[in-house]
Amino acid sequence: MSDPIRIGTFWPFTGPPGVQVNAAHLQAGTATAIAAFNERGGLRGRPVHLLVEDSGYDTEMTARAARKLIDEDGVVALLNANGTPQITALLPYLGASGIPLLLPFGGADEWYDPPRGWILGLNAPFNDIGVLLGRWAADDGCRSIAVLYPDYPPTSTTMAQRVARGFEEAGGDGAHLVRVTLGSRDGTGMADAIEEIAPDAVVILTNRPELEVLTGELHRRRRPLPLYSWSSNVTESTAAELGALIEGMKGHAQILADPAADLPLVQHYRALMARDSPDLRLDTRSLQAFAHTSVFTEALSRIPGEVTEQTIVEAFLSLDGYDTGILGPVSFTADKPIGITTVQPMQLRDGHWVTCAEPQCLPSQEKHP
Repeated sequence: MSDPIRIGTFWPFTGPPGVQVNAAHLQAGTATAIAAFNERGGLRGRPVHLLVEDSGYDTEMTARAARKLIDEDGVVALLNANGTPQITALLPYLGASGIPLLLPFGGADEWYDPPRGWILGLNAPFNDIGVLLGRWAADDGCRSIAVLYPDYPPTSTTMAQRVARGFEEAGGDGAHLVRVTLGSRDGTGMADAIEEIAPDAVVILTNRPELEVLTGELHRRRRPLPLYSWSSNVTESTAAELGALIEGMKGHAQILADPAADLPLVQHYRALMARDSPDLRLDTRSLQAFAHTSVFTEALSRIPGEVTEQTIVEAFLSLDGYDTGILGPVSFTADKPIGITTVQPMQLRDGHWVTCAEPQCLPSQEKHP
């Protein structure tokens, strides 16, 4: 067998409980798509070898993981890595290393503006999602909203401010920001703060622990409120476990179909996941990772000669309207490092995210269609 192409990544298998669930889904979707590529012969007989490290959702641990992958393991790219604050802290090292950061899960404005040339993404920046969530609540007729956000990472504060901006620009009267401690279990305190505001809806930017205790307390008080979040932050595993507490929640997904969709590539994903990860519940997170990896393997297949950091980036820049059947058309250029222009409005129904409206353009792309 020819020498493998070594690709690295890091995910939070340990760390805050609210992010650990992401790791299993990211690993399953990524590994399944890579296995399928290798079964088809890889790149002219060269398989992709995925090397995985635990990031712990911790800056120091992530830095050690990245340095091991790059300096010791000799990977030629990082794929589907997770953790916005941790990756942001790594940017100087990654830039000096020359290793491409491909399709990371997360996203701050500074990753892409100005374009760095070696970061190429398919995740909408959190600030874009914030604006869209605020607009959605206003368009639904809400006059006042509470925006619940964690005290870490710092991008959460900016995202909450963007929710408020989108809400008010779309005609909402007032968005009230409620800051909570990351991982807080004080549902009483959160519910008290929200009841004092008396909003028409709540936009929740926190992780699973805060979401669970807040909605549980609101349910106990018989104070149901419309909920908005973003689907990548509320996995279908979480939705299944919380059930009626978050039924009807609205959010945006990078993917244009849900895991139960009757589409050829989604059907292929389900069959492969049933084979490779039979005990893992199908989820938008693993489907998105599968789609990301399909984009990666398509770009890889376009490299005619040696696989290097430079030829990988050049291959990605050759993608123009590439259709995965799951994402919108994927196109990259040197001045457009985010390869999508739209996200999909979704709603939780019976524990599943399902499409509920036409795809929406990202605010950052409205000036550059």
